Amino acid sequence: MPDAFLRLLLLFVCLLAQPLQAAEYRVASDENLAPYSFRDASGQPAGIDIDVLNEVGRRLDIRFRIELLPWKRVLQQVEQGQVALASPLFRTPEREQFAQYTGPVHYSALGLFAPANSTLRFTGLADLDGKRLGINRGFVLQDEFDRAVREGRLQIEEVNAVEQNIRKLQAGRIDLFAANVISTQYALRNSGATASLRLLPRLLQEHRPAFLVISRRAAVPEREQLARQLEATLNAIHQDGSYARIVSKYTGQKAQ
Repeated sequence: MPDAFLRLLLLFVCLLAQPLQAAEYRVASDENLAPYSFRDASGQPAGIDIDVLNEVGRRLDIRFRIELLPWKRVLQQVEQGQVALASPLFRTPEREQFAQYTGPVHYSALGLFAPANSTLRFTGLADLDGKRLGINRGFVLQDEFDRAVREGRLQIEEVNAVEQNIRKLQAGRIDLFAANVISTQYALRNSGATASLRLLPRLLQEHRPAFLVISRRAAVPEREQLARQLEATLNAIHQDGSYARIVSKYTGQKAQ
């Protein structure tokens, strides 16, 4: 009997000690957020966030199956538990109801872009009264912007990709748009439209973390262990210079 008990105990301990690499994790990410996440010429996921996730997988010896989707679908799938992981999510009380946050995949600077010849200034939200503001669908702004929309002081127009906002601004269909600074500058360089737009001096937010999250509704084995390891590894990537090198690879710029 003692021998049987010891064998069962040993089996139990071995099961607990199973490494995370025994599983493959499906990760949903934004398909229209170059240079953070996009499809390369061969149709494969590429970008800063993708390289960061691959580096996490390498260090933890686990496998990620990365799928690029429209941003609204990324949010829907993580909320409904159709994927184990998703990125890059800003932290909000609403999203914390369905997403367990780990570490940041990147840090965002969020700004306002206007036509190069515009005299528009931004010192506060009152400067935007009566304006048409473009944003990416599912994009989270500050509460004061939501309040201005509800009060009819600001008109929001949503698109699927920053390139659409660039074209709408050039055509005069919106007055300005809010977007990730690096992503917008990357799109402007690729389209040759850098001279047609300008970034307003006052940023909406600086160094805002965008996280890798675990769906609270997905069946994820060893969830807490995974969350701790993901957070520690992502933080290490940002601290040891790896993130700066990845950013430079895609933008030629230092990480913000």
